[in-house]
Amino acid sequence: MENKVLSTSTFQEVGTFNRKLRGTKEVIAGYKVIDLADDGTEYVDCRVYTARKANPSGTVLYALIWVSTGKDCEKGSVYTQGSGSAGGCGYDKKSAAIGDAIRDAGIELESRIDGVGDEAIEGALKAIAEFGGCKAPLLVKFYA
Repeated sequence: MENKVLSTSTFQEVGTFNRKLRGTKEVIAGYKVIDLADDGTEYVDCRVYTARKANPSGTVLYALIWVSTGKDCEKGSVYTQGSGSAGGCGYDKKSAAIGDAIRDAGIELESRIDGVGDEAIEGALKAIAEFGGCKAPLLVKFYA
């Protein structure tokens, strides 16, 4: 599903960004968007976390996203970042948590991805990378 970034709120470090997730939860999915036209420069890094429980369908999923301007990422600077979460059952929590993280990062998409699934996630992350200057985006999934 293709998507487009409509606006960003300053495109810098904004949002509540939950640093506690790293190290306390388990990574269950991840996505990176790199630029094939620029020696694999990373533009987007998005990870989904959970605390494994006896009832996986009722487990809360958490998402963190980091968006850079390409080369800046290698120097350790982050353009914008955000965190989100989704709980309950009966819908795609992964896309809902990532959609929440995207909004927390100050990014507004043309189409919401909450609860829509993997294709919507991929389209949104590529659109964000292209908005940041990525010319030939390649989405890499890990832990999927």
